Amino acid sequence: MPAQVFTQDAKIKELFRKAIQAKVESTRAQMMDNIDEALPSWVSWAFKPIASAGYDLIRFRDNVVGSIGETKAAAALRLILPSECIVVNDMVLEVDVDEFIQVDHVVIAPSGVFLVETKAWQGAFLCNKGTWRRKQGNSWVRCKSPTAQNRRHRDLFVRWARREIADLPAGDWVYPLILFTAASWLKVNNGEMPVFDSCPSLAWHIRKESAGTALTGGVRKRIVDSILSAKPIDRSLNTEAAPQKDAAVSKTGLVSRPAVTPETLRGSRQGTLPKAFKEPTVAGGRTPTRGRASEKRAHRPPMAPGKQGPARPLTTETSAPVSHPPSVQEGKTRQGRHYVRIRGNREEAEGVRKEYAARGLQPEELKADRREPGVWFFYVK
Repeated sequence: MPAQVFTQDAKIKELFRKAIQAKVESTRAQMMDNIDEALPSWVSWAFKPIASAGYDLIRFRDNVVGSIGETKAAAALRLILPSECIVVNDMVLEVDVDEFIQVDHVVIAPSGVFLVETKAWQGAFLCNKGTWRRKQGNSWVRCKSPTAQNRRHRDLFVRWARREIADLPAGDWVYPLILFTAASWLKVNNGEMPVFDSCPSLAWHIRKESAGTALTGGVRKRIVDSILSAKPIDRSLNTEAAPQKDAAVSKTGLVSRPAVTPETLRGSRQGTLPKAFKEPTVAGGRTPTRGRASEKRAHRPPMAPGKQGPARPLTTETSAPVSHPPSVQEGKTRQGRHYVRIRGNREEAEGVRKEYAARGLQPEELKADRREPGVWFFYVK
């Protein structure tokens, strides 16, 4: 008996398509902004339509060529894998707000879950210890790494599964695989995950590896059901819109919001700050107490010349919500990226970002911290 094949509901896929399209348009808008910043206005107005058309053409070409290879792979998986295996083609999940993973083929087998990333790239490719190169003329030039892409897919899928599915086994049971369907030459040295150059070889590899029993029948069913019923995160559940009358105000003037439970986060998680955004430590590894020291680090966003706002107290003894300026903190990640972190509502955070843009500092897109409601951040180029 061949493997069982499922696809996500068409209505759900349409919701995903709209959410992803919104992100694509945001990327396009960011590209247009970069052109405005990099070129004089009399040049950018003529160049921007060309860049936009090229952006659409590349996406269309990749989608058409990629779909042909994915169809071949889907047929091979269905025919070669045993009936104990379940194949979900073109799986889309939103792990966090605007953070999607789209996996060409997901195989749920007794031995684990296999994530197959299909590449319809043409030409010769060489991978040495995770670094990918493609042949251009007589030279080898670096190219985008499919192993890094699928490693991200694996990590995000595990995070999503741990959050959405109960009673999953411990240990490593998610395996990323890569399939090239149109390469004329392919060689991988010391790769971190298996790479194949034909659909049958990929399918036979999974069949051979699917004989284990890491996932029981009940666990496999819960995984499949969760994938098929997955929906985009509900944007209407915005922590920023919660009534402030139930929130206590500390002596620093910052609103202390109620604790966020897993039930609240489910289906409404925000973007995340990098791990490098941590409270600084002092000698002995202790975390400094929030107080006057942290108030000194926080400052108001720069004001327009000639405008002087009224002085506002930093402390209050009342239990009613008070109006206060957003708290702004600057710093660098471990990778050396300059960031700005704002505590306040989205409108205030966007105002801070615009102030930085007015100063010519090239701020990137504003994002929300999913771990701490009411906190926003953006990187500065």
